[in-house]
Amino acid sequence: MLAAIGLARTAPDPGAAVYITNVLPWRPPNNRDPEPGEIELFLPYLQRHIALADPDILVLMGNTPCKAL
Repeated sequence: MLAAIGLARTAPDPGAAVYITNVLPWRPPNNRDPEPGEIELFLPYLQRHIALADPDILVLMGNTPCKAL
């Protein structure tokens, strides 16, 4: 879908680049949803991650990132 609109994770042009990250750097055991305490623990890292990437647009996909941010 990203390629259909001219975007790619490997694009050398920052204007066409997409960066994807997760709320947690791992999936919790049994692929369960992260608990609020786990999200709270890693939220400062996620916020710094976003600040360093300095995106023009954030696209949140799924309940966990929407609740986290």
